Amino acid sequence: MIKIIIKQFLYGRLYCWIKEKLSYFAGFLITILLIVYFHSEFIKFIYNTNTEKNSIVAISYIIKNLLILIVVVGYYYFLFFINNSEKKFKEKITKLKHYKTYNKIKSLDYFLREEEL
Repeated sequence: MIKIIIKQFLYGRLYCWIKEKLSYFAGFLITILLIVYFHSEFIKFIYNTNTEKNSIVAISYIIKNLLILIVVVGYYYFLFFINNSEKKFKEKITKLKHYKTYNKIKSLDYFLREEEL
């Protein structure tokens, strides 16, 4: 019974952690899969035609790996800065809510001088 509760708790925590990053990861994964797919189609095309295969294939692998490296670095770069900007935005919102709740004036007497009262 305890194992089931712990397992459900861990799955829940993992789901909450992944849920925020799922759209970013899906885009990352789709981009990588598209790069690999287009490269495999290019290799099939090269071997079906009678061209100089060695130099073109070598360059295509270099380009493919560079594109994958750019996508991975870009993913982590945007993931890091998006998370930081979201945290800063949430902090600003909480400060604004804090300011609004604690700096309210209870009556207009605050603005009046003693003579006007």
